[in-house]
Amino acid sequence: MAKAYEGIYYVEGKTWFPTQIVVTGELDQEAHIWLKGLSGNLEKGDIQKMMDERNHMTEKADRELADSVLEVSISANRKIVEELIGDESMYEALMEIMEQRIKQREDAKTIKTIRRKGNPYDSDKNRSTQ
Repeated sequence: MAKAYEGIYYVEGKTWFPTQIVVTGELDQEAHIWLKGLSGNLEKGDIQKMMDERNHMTEKADRELADSVLEVSISANRKIVEELIGDESMYEALMEIMEQRIKQREDAKTIKTIRRKGNPYDSDKNRSTQ
């Protein structure tokens, strides 16, 4: 095993694919905040820093990748996120990140309801042709 950085190791030798081991407790917190974000061991300041960095990203692809990591971080660190929701600016930032996920969930519920109850527009169409 080769140490690439503090907390990041590459498995050497015969492996079927390149393998990396990340030990979040050993990571340089400043340099690898996004990797630490995948753990359930964040503090308020960590999430705030990640949100600030995400908000300063100018490329759409970078923001989308950051949003993906933040979604995992939010799920893994619910207690801290609930505390952050009390801060209005943090609440707005969290909602912006989660907006797409919420919309997908609402769309899925709507589709499930339509499948269960049937599409009401189909019955109107049938009435007008009879």
